[in-house]
Amino acid sequence: MNMLIVGAGAVGQPYGYHLKQGGASVSFYVRPKVAEEVRRGVVLYPLNRSRRPDPVFFREYDVLSTLEEVAAKKWDAVWLCISSTALRTGWFEEFVRVIGEAVVVSLQPGFEDKEWLLQYVPQQRLVRGMITVISYQAPLEGESWPQPGVAYWFPPLSPLPLSGNANHVKPLVHLLKKGGCAAREHASVGKLSAAPTAILMPHLLALEAAGWSFRRLVRGDRLGLAAKGSREALRVVGRKNGMSTWLAALCTRPLLFRIGLRLLPRFFPFDIETYLKYHFTKVGDQTRMFVRAYIDAAARWGLSNESLRELERQVDLPNPDFSQV
Repeated sequence: MNMLIVGAGAVGQPYGYHLKQGGASVSFYVRPKVAEEVRRGVVLYPLNRSRRPDPVFFREYDVLSTLEEVAAKKWDAVWLCISSTALRTGWFEEFVRVIGEAVVVSLQPGFEDKEWLLQYVPQQRLVRGMITVISYQAPLEGESWPQPGVAYWFPPLSPLPLSGNANHVKPLVHLLKKGGCAAREHASVGKLSAAPTAILMPHLLALEAAGWSFRRLVRGDRLGLAAKGSREALRVVGRKNGMSTWLAALCTRPLLFRIGLRLLPRFFPFDIETYLKYHFTKVGDQTRMFVRAYIDAAARWGLSNESLRELERQVDLPNPDFSQV
């Protein structure tokens, strides 16, 4: 199968590697300014092997950087391994015209992403997935690796879920499994990811407002504000998807998060606080876009959004207040 990966970053590289290991022919579609760098090959550090794995050198792929190059090949599936905001920068409509009848695999977590994509991609060709790999450009601050690369980790019991037309989903799941990446079919990735994303986004804003410090987050009142904001976002996704979110709302209790923040560093094979600052600073525009979408949807439907608006206000202050320590 011919796979085109849009984006050769910390998400695209691991999934591209495992698709190649499963027997697929893999190409990356990247911006011209990084094409030569990607052509030289990438270095991967699979943290599931050990906390200090030997580097894996991945070079068995093609690199494309123009629509003409994309149009010259026939694709079985196109994987969108970029942020929701990068998807909306004016290039996608023309891109879709040149990929023929390829299946489009969307890994974007936004609750409005599916509707946006359906403007350009027919329902029967759209497969939705939820990113389960945690990956980053290594080294993080304080780390030491033989050379720069992408470190990635698949948390236990978290196969990549894919939903859509079974005739499209089954071969993709098979390829990933064969290539060493756990994957499974799911009835609705949109519903599966809605509650976790609604909980995560307000807490990310609260953590950013606390200077990306767990200590500041738990000692001030921002954790309580994040819990309220999460419940507001959960009411939005519950209404949109026609699903109950009461159980997810129980998971937003600040006490549970305080316990979780104490346990997280023992569970991850890297410094989770440093990772969250690095990764979600890079995609901060996506976090803000999601929270703004919750705020706007709540306003349309007469739901409360005061806590979400306050979190939005705090991260957009020119000089965040770190006094709550």
